[in-house]
Amino acid sequence: MQCVIAPAAWSAGEHNSRRSGTSCIQTDRIGKVVNAVAGQNAIDRLVAKEEIRDVIYQWSRGVARKDWELVKSCYTVDGVDRHGRVNTDVDGFIEWMKSYHATITRAIFFSSNILIEFVDEDRAFVETHGQSIQHHTAAARDVRETFLGPEWADKEVPLVVISAGRKLDQFVRRDGVWRIAYRQQVYEYFYAHEDTGSLQDSPDFRVSLRDGADALYGERERAGLPRGLSL
Repeated sequence: MQCVIAPAAWSAGEHNSRRSGTSCIQTDRIGKVVNAVAGQNAIDRLVAKEEIRDVIYQWSRGVARKDWELVKSCYTVDGVDRHGRVNTDVDGFIEWMKSYHATITRAIFFSSNILIEFVDEDRAFVETHGQSIQHHTAAARDVRETFLGPEWADKEVPLVVISAGRKLDQFVRRDGVWRIAYRQQVYEYFYAHEDTGSLQDSPDFRVSLRDGADALYGERERAGLPRGLSL
């Protein structure tokens, strides 16, 4: 059986029709395959995927801006994050992140190859490839020692650390919202070098900041959105 995603011109009733108890492959007009679980509407499945992706992106935004409440809201209340240096519940993970990021002046994250596999209507396994670039101040002694070796420990120089890896997530939907219940971080590589940059933020030349002074907040207000970040 082949199910076709309804064009926008179809009626709402036709657009939201379900095939209960049916397992099928659903294709759009250009032949792109859409993954569907037995008995579920393809539109529901696409909406769920976008909601999951939004959590992944909001996590990165929260860390980049050091908005720890936003980061915490990406997990279930009993969520677990096995991040390598710390493997604990969400509260312990957030406390570690606050400490680790205290000496990082700028950070940016890239998420790609987000593959979402549904276990059932309320559970999904998600693999995300990612890369980060972090600027550490000269106070980050342990970072220099970890990434450049013990001979760098006492050299008070700032660092740029570039890393790549994957996040393997167990997502669950509770009360209609998707959140991370369990995360396993897998590392691919680290590369570090001395930071010789000297970018300075100004009204005419905006540079990333990690608090409410970042350009993001003012530009959100300009667009008519609230300053506060949330899922």
